[in-house]
Amino acid sequence: MKADSIHLFDFLGNGKTIFEIPVFQRNYEWDREQCKQLFKDLTVAAQTNTDHFIGAIVYESVKYLV
Repeated sequence: MKADSIHLFDFLGNGKTIFEIPVFQRNYEWDREQCKQLFKDLTVAAQTNTDHFIGAIVYESVKYLV
């Protein structure tokens, strides 16, 4: 496993990426307050051009053959 620090929008990509959350992760849910706080933190980081650590995101890049 390799750790990198990247900007969130670079990770999210061009809008054509599909993100799937596995069933075993779906029990971890946020309510409205956690979502509002994350959005506020990201907005402040963007407005002040500073970094904001949001934690680790573990993902697997899969290319599907169609």
